[in-house]
Amino acid sequence: MCARPRLATLTPQVSPEVPPVYKSLLPRATVATPSAFEAELLTGVAITSRESLKACLRAFHDQYSIPHILVSSCELGDPTKLVCAGSSIHGEAFTIEFPRFAEHYEGVGDLFSALVCARLTADARLRDVAELAIASLQGVIATTRAHALEVATMPLEPSDAETPSQRVDRLRSVELRLIQSVDAIRSPTVLYRAQSL
Repeated sequence: MCARPRLATLTPQVSPEVPPVYKSLLPRATVATPSAFEAELLTGVAITSRESLKACLRAFHDQYSIPHILVSSCELGDPTKLVCAGSSIHGEAFTIEFPRFAEHYEGVGDLFSALVCARLTADARLRDVAELAIASLQGVIATTRAHALEVATMPLEPSDAETPSQRVDRLRSVELRLIQSVDAIRSPTVLYRAQSL
């Protein structure tokens, strides 16, 4: 594995022409950090249980020979929690369960990918990298949420009734507070540990 991982990501709003391109690029990646939606789209495995989640991880290794896969988050029955799941091609699959925040924050998937790439070195264990990434994310979101609740003049969740200017105001209030969260990024407190899948 190289010191700087090659990353493959895919956003949920994609045209039908895009998935084949990603499928052709995945065999060249060192690590991929798809959301559950993206993982299902790229492997054809619906994530509905712990068993299907494990099958999805295995499908990435089998279909694309990708060394490391981390499904950034999925829901497995409990709407108050999210699960990150990962595996290395010759390693044990694992999950990390963590609390779900009520609000939606833009850029969390991109930040997760950046945190994973920054920490995934040749001698790093994927489960340790994932624990640190989740810990950093939780810290950034907690800081962002505290700020958003302090400054928000409207609900933090999107609404069909919001005007374009209300949408801009809402998005500004939930913009990730990265600079204010530098300690959580550099030295996160790991509260949620990996468990074997």
